[in-house]
Amino acid sequence: MEQIQISFSRKKILVSISLLDLGDLESRLLNIPGICQELPRLTIAALRYANDMAQRVELFSPHESPKEEQAIIAIALLVRMLETVESILILSIYGARQELESLFRIFLDVYFLVANVTRDANFVGIYLRTDEKERLKLMNSSEKHENELFNQLKAYATDDIRNALKQRIKDEEIKDFNSWEYANNVGCGVLYDSVYRIKSSAVHTGARCLEDYLDVDENGDLTHIRRRPNDDVVNSNIPAMIDSLLRVLGGICDVTGEDKTKYEALAADIDTAMQTHAHNA
Repeated sequence: MEQIQISFSRKKILVSISLLDLGDLESRLLNIPGICQELPRLTIAALRYANDMAQRVELFSPHESPKEEQAIIAIALLVRMLETVESILILSIYGARQELESLFRIFLDVYFLVANVTRDANFVGIYLRTDEKERLKLMNSSEKHENELFNQLKAYATDDIRNALKQRIKDEEIKDFNSWEYANNVGCGVLYDSVYRIKSSAVHTGARCLEDYLDVDENGDLTHIRRRPNDDVVNSNIPAMIDSLLRVLGGICDVTGEDKTKYEALAADIDTAMQTHAHNA
């Protein structure tokens, strides 16, 4: 009997380009009081390089190896990171205060993830499977409420489906999403226990974050609830964010086989500007 061969064609994965006018963004960043004048130029240069890389890397679906899957997830996380970076820059221009802190903590979450992904292809599966724990939590939460918001989920999440998911989580030893663990995996435990924890107050609107809006006089009496840019936060967050983005781009170059010539030139240029900024701060 003649053997029938079935071939599956793979499709190239397309990556959308940012809709932001990066030239306009750069000019607006230059108007932030006290900002190192080289930082906007180099920040935009890093964004352009990262966006170009995301579009240039060849990714195909379905993937045929753990390394290909690693590259796909790394680029997906890079896009998530770029969206966060661009959001921070936009809000920096228009005078947000605590929301810059909230977004920077989100940025760190992405940073820890992509650092793990580019370091170890096996982490991809660990990360993706954390969603199974989240699914189970949602199913269990729906049982606590008699509300139409949960009707559709309750209809789907029968005892059989919920028990099967529980068993899968147990059999595969699926873990919860854990930023602390991910940070420690890549040598960022100190960063997590300092910057990440401090900025968590903004995410949850903890009492500490309100201090950023309040002015008091020498007697400790409240005089003003302000809503103005926090230049100190802007000028500290942007350099730290761009430094982290560069580290991510270096890791993605290694995973995807991207030539590092342009990356290394950009990194050297930004390093010089960072040193100048730190000296003048």
